Amino acid sequence: MASGTASGKGETGGVEAFNHAPERQAVSLLEPLFCSAQLAEQVVAARPFATADDAVDEMKELLRDLPEDAILESVNAHPPIGGSVEKGSLSESEQSAALGDQGAGGEGGGEGDGADPLTTIRALNEEYRGRFGYTFLIRAAGLTAGQILANLEQRLTNTPEAEWSEVLGNLAAINELRMRQMLESLGVTGPTLSTHVLDTSTGLPASGVHFELQLIQGGNGGSDTSSDSSASAIANSANSAEESAGVGSDATVNPGQSVVESGETNADGRFSFADRLGAGVYNLRFDTDSYFAARGIRGLYPWVDVTFRVDDVDLGAGASHLHIPLLLSPYGYSTYRGS
Repeated sequence: MASGTASGKGETGGVEAFNHAPERQAVSLLEPLFCSAQLAEQVVAARPFATADDAVDEMKELLRDLPEDAILESVNAHPPIGGSVEKGSLSESEQSAALGDQGAGGEGGGEGDGADPLTTIRALNEEYRGRFGYTFLIRAAGLTAGQILANLEQRLTNTPEAEWSEVLGNLAAINELRMRQMLESLGVTGPTLSTHVLDTSTGLPASGVHFELQLIQGGNGGSDTSSDSSASAIANSANSAEESAGVGSDATVNPGQSVVESGETNADGRFSFADRLGAGVYNLRFDTDSYFAARGIRGLYPWVDVTFRVDDVDLGAGASHLHIPLLLSPYGYSTYRGS
């Protein structure tokens, strides 16, 4: 698997969702983006990916290794610039700047001077196909008709070998744009999460309660071990308090589970998690032992585990947030789904 730089939070959550998606569903997400079932199947088979950059780098490597006829099939599946584009399609949105520029003089030279750029592009598309044998392809997103025309005129002077390299580069760029958009959209479909811990023995918010959010089981039904567990904030803060209280508890993540996020409640006993949740079974582990030990109290429960599920219902538009409060005392606790 190729390595890359860190991705944004939305993409990161989308990669997790993509990694856990059933094979057929994952292929169906990628096939219309790549205009290639073969490439989609190969990218899905290369899962899991740590970041969106890793996924994109793998896609590019696999694309370069595809047979020429498979690449040509993908290239020719893209509608010609200025031609008939299906309403609501990816190509329509990517060509929108150019298609809305029909009255502009454009930035191209040669045959484009003084003419409607799109009219010239349509004519040169046929010349291009006659010269190279396939559809003129360019990453059109954000470009005007004049910019596309200038590129087309320049590429008509290429040798077949040089132009094939240009086509591969533009196809990879289109696939990357679409893949990142897909991962970003997957990353924002899950609910956000917050918690609020209240100390019922004092009637006050429980501030400074350390916790870990653990992913026990991914949405594919298997135990998730794709993320490395980071050093726990619970482990760093609890040792001295536990030793003074004579308690040997260990509230860190269990082996084989991954830490999604760790932290502590604020002065109001609250915490809002940074990332949206994908489908799966999660465990919110609170280090109650250190909290009470710091107050000179030996509680009954070294830690409290709140295990909960995120499924298709929670991933829908009607469930954009999960709030899980914890009502806590030295000898009891309760939890519920809040709002």
